[in-house]
Amino acid sequence: YMEHSSRQIVELVAALEARDWRTMTVTAHKLKSSSRMVGALGLGKQCEALEDQSMATVNKPGVDVLEQLSATHRLVCADLEQILSEGKL
Repeated sequence: YMEHSSRQIVELVAALEARDWRTMTVTAHKLKSSSRMVGALGLGKQCEALEDQSMATVNKPGVDVLEQLSATHRLVCADLEQILSEGKL
């Protein structure tokens, strides 16, 4: 999850820079699903909002939305690393 989701964050940033809303929608959807599967429900909710925004005809997502999502992703990965290092999984 951590490696794959990190690549998806990079893809989201590139999609925003290119204003490629289709790629952003698809990538946010994938990240939403995988995040929810590992129990990162807050991140999943942020991805859902990003997915919805990228499909909207107005009020497209901006850098601030991706910065928040990236920060949450870093926290989720840190939590998962801690869980794995403690052998709790």
